[in-house]
Amino acid sequence: MFVDRFWQDGLCKPGLMWHCSWCREQNRTQKGTMGEFTFQGQGTLQRIDTFVSKAGKTILTLICETQGQYPQLVPIKVFGRLAEQASAWKPGSVLSVSGRLGGRDWQGKVYGDIVANTVEVVSEGTKDGGGPDDGEPPHNTDEIPF
Repeated sequence: MFVDRFWQDGLCKPGLMWHCSWCREQNRTQKGTMGEFTFQGQGTLQRIDTFVSKAGKTILTLICETQGQYPQLVPIKVFGRLAEQASAWKPGSVLSVSGRLGGRDWQGKVYGDIVANTVEVVSEGTKDGGGPDDGEPPHNTDEIPF
């Protein structure tokens, strides 16, 4: 029988951080998050926007809607292997996303980034994208949402 990890007091032995798949994942996620702002959230996928950078790389932006009294649209960027998996995500699906918050300075202005590290489908969406959307704003616009 093959054992994936060497156990010592319920944990892998020290110094074997790349020994097994669990250790590699733990080391990858912990190593990159020191001193970073991270997030974890859940929302309904509304659409996926595609952008091609000057370098020719495809950048996908997931537009997710949060739940609650005042739903928000949140743009979340995905790159690499996550971008390759995006074709499986359908509008209306509820996604659980974790990642990092970042930003960049360009010509004296700071632009924020929300970048996904992991995306999991919590529930599948419908083919039509979830609910009816005729392009009109909600009818109850008397209250300001902030």
